[in-house]
Amino acid sequence: MQISFARAELSDVHDAISRHLESLPGPTDSFLEHHVRDSKHYVISAVGSRVGLASIHAGNLITQFSLERDYQRFGQGAFQALRKLENVGAAFVATCDEFYLSHAIDDYRQLLKQAYFFEAPPSSNMAAAEAQHAL
Repeated sequence: MQISFARAELSDVHDAISRHLESLPGPTDSFLEHHVRDSKHYVISAVGSRVGLASIHAGNLITQFSLERDYQRFGQGAFQALRKLENVGAAFVATCDEFYLSHAIDDYRQLLKQAYFFEAPPSSNMAAAEAQHAL
């Protein structure tokens, strides 16, 4: 399948980026969101249809990669093509973005971890301790 990338302005992909970030099963941090916002954005197309999006920050850091569910089977080829855009040498991936994370891990040469984000329900003991500190 022929995959192509077309440069897009943030205003053209803002809604798609928002939907993608909201669809993730865990939180993302504002540091990543700022990098995504400040990236160059690309619409990924196949067979004449928009099938995903990608973002590259500062010419060398992939900050976002997603494909519509029906096209995810073409992810490896699309990710390899994305890496050839600009001067890509690294990826900044939220740990809750399993699709993007799996492609980045499959293709890494060096893996540097920065931070992990997770949500945990508050325990009743923790809530009680926080309430005492508030007094």
